[in-house]
Amino acid sequence: MNKKNAAQSGGKDDVQAKSTTPQRKPETKRERILNLLRSGQSLNIFDAERHGEHSLGCTIHGLRQSGHPIVGTWEDVPTRFWGTVRVKRYSYAGGRKAE
Repeated sequence: MNKKNAAQSGGKDDVQAKSTTPQRKPETKRERILNLLRSGQSLNIFDAERHGEHSLGCTIHGLRQSGHPIVGTWEDVPTRFWGTVRVKRYSYAGGRKAE
């Protein structure tokens, strides 16, 4: 039996690939940010970077377009150059997600 036929006939490796445990899809960027906000956390662009979000404003816009009540408030954040920068801190206005 050649390698091509062996792969088609199934073997030990195929048993592992056809597990009955459902595979959970990885969380998307939007889902991750929405879940953080709905859990009661608030985020600014620097907080979001720690969660792999590099364009928080764009993600917030998309979530708002989908009907999520997200509010933003301005805050001053210290910079590494002894100054401050003004950024928006976003939070979920619809209350906490039910556990």
